[in-house]
Amino acid sequence: MKFIAILTLALWSTLGLASELKISLPTGQELTLETPPSWSARIGRVRTELPQAIVAESSEPFGFKIAITPFWPEAAKGSEAKNIRTMIGNAAEAAKPDAVNQIVEVQSFTAPEKQGFFFVATAAATESDGYKYLSEGAVQYGSLLITYTVLANEKHKRVIEETLQVLRAMRANR
Repeated sequence: MKFIAILTLALWSTLGLASELKISLPTGQELTLETPPSWSARIGRVRTELPQAIVAESSEPFGFKIAITPFWPEAAKGSEAKNIRTMIGNAAEAAKPDAVNQIVEVQSFTAPEKQGFFFVATAAATESDGYKYLSEGAVQYGSLLITYTVLANEKHKRVIEETLQVLRAMRANR
């Protein structure tokens, strides 16, 4: 599966189908993420008090929404693996009351120079304008902490895998 995801990203890039988005960090670094062609992605803010993020959504109404937010060293203190696992475990616990299953498994994420955790939960009930699937995660990449949230309806597995692939392939100039 990893091979297919890496091959897909390489194909997107080769064909010029991927969008390359760059976030300038206060540390002088620039974080680069390549997003798949199915994403309508831009640099934005999820909330005014948070750093700039990659914000993406589906062209279909209520298909998916994604936010990938980097936190630099001052804001990422305590981002060691055990603390990241605890943070994501707490988020998974918070998702349980609205989830179909009362067991929301925290999964590990690894890639060269990157380590983190994520979970996927299915909503027990959704509003007509809501999302059925939620995935949240956090990845340590050097001194950066990268968090993500995916809200999706149809094709949620593909969207979550694409998000994880974007995180695997992200790079920062140092």
